[in-house]
Amino acid sequence: MKKIIFFLLTIIFLLIFFTGCPVQIDNNNNNDKKTTHTPYMNNLDLDKIINRGGTEKDRFEKIIESDDYFTAVGFSASDLTGLGGNNTKGDNDFVIAQFDKTDLTLSRINNFGGTESDKFFAVIESDEHYIAVGESKSDLRAFSGGSDNMAQNDFVIAKIKKSDLSLVSINNFGQAADDHFTSIIEDENHYIAAGYSKSNLSGFPGGTDTTGADDFVIAKLNKTDLSLVSINNFGGTIGDYFFSMIDSEEHCIVAGYSESDLRGFTGGSDAVDLDEFVIVKIKKSDLSVVRINNFGGTKQDRLFSLIESEDYYIAVGSSYSNLSAFAGGGPQVGQEDFVIIKYNKSDLSLVHLNNFGGTSYDKLFSVIDYSNYYIGAGYSSSDLSDLPNGNDTNGRNDFAIIRFNKSDLSLSKSNNFGGDTFEYFHSIILSDTDFIAVGRSRSDLRTIGANNTAGDDDFVISRFK
Repeated sequence: MKKIIFFLLTIIFLLIFFTGCPVQIDNNNNNDKKTTHTPYMNNLDLDKIINRGGTEKDRFEKIIESDDYFTAVGFSASDLTGLGGNNTKGDNDFVIAQFDKTDLTLSRINNFGGTESDKFFAVIESDEHYIAVGESKSDLRAFSGGSDNMAQNDFVIAKIKKSDLSLVSINNFGQAADDHFTSIIEDENHYIAAGYSKSNLSGFPGGTDTTGADDFVIAKLNKTDLSLVSINNFGGTIGDYFFSMIDSEEHCIVAGYSESDLRGFTGGSDAVDLDEFVIVKIKKSDLSVVRINNFGGTKQDRLFSLIESEDYYIAVGSSYSNLSAFAGGGPQVGQEDFVIIKYNKSDLSLVHLNNFGGTSYDKLFSVIDYSNYYIGAGYSSSDLSDLPNGNDTNGRNDFAIIRFNKSDLSLSKSNNFGGDTFEYFHSIILSDTDFIAVGRSRSDLRTIGANNTAGDDDFVISRFK
């Protein structure tokens, strides 16, 4: 019997030795054996945060990764000469900044504008340039391509050199009411920008008179000189707003919210009451609407960020409503709840959603795709200690970063933190296995390794591992 047992053990040993079965890694010691292990998992742990600014309000709205830098855009009311920028020219200046990818230090910054308010909300990389969009109330004739302001906010698109952040050209246009660009993508021959407008745009190619308080807007612009090629403004009779756009083959997919009866469009419905979630499929060739889906509860429901993920579109935002009538939805938890929604790519139908939060205000402004998860970033004024890894609020608003399981949008992990006043994340990206988020803060952040506030609101950039 002993010989048989010895023989069997010998065979098992040889099988293990020659087939190379993986050895489990021990994370608590310096095991240097070659092993097979699961991919690195970002645990939403804050690795580094930097808050900088002038003595007034400074805010980042969007971040992208390009070449050797992280590049962020936004706006500032401050004198930024202490950061290598300029003194403010008006109520708010356009801002673009580059950060070192290793330590997040500021590499260079450029703030510029007219004597009124000028804001960037989105940016993309295009060959040797950045293309940024936003709004302006200023006379911009001092800049190449710029025009006088029409009355209120004008649409703005700007071309900026990547090498030194100098402005190459700018195009500001609109009519007598407010006009805003909030998102941009690049097609083969054009830039396509989305936003909303309260103006009569019938004087522009493809434009019409406004149908309500604000209309959805999508515009095609020449890549060479940023001139307008065509525009489509449409909607119902109340208010319709686009905040995020992605490129999806021959279509643009745009998300936002609407107060209007949209039954005049394929797939559209009447608004139940206030703002409803909206997602729209638009042909890139002629900017015509293919399909729309608007739905919500009896209060305000809004989307601010959209991505494409495998067979679905994923959007995040916030809700004041009871969403129990929808797949995965639940009753309203607080004043305003986090929301994440999964849509079918073919017909924009709702697949699943998840609304949750604390008893106060919780909102997501940005979302990314990461491994088996979706990562959302925003802010919270709630006690989130009942959520996995959540905390009680430190101030009026905390930074918030949330991890969702891809399969059912269930909450996997959360992290909310900040100082004693106001903190917001407005945009997040994935860089290798790190998450880089930007926004603004009004707090003394020295307790989490940053600085005391320099003014009203400071620019913020942070890294999570």
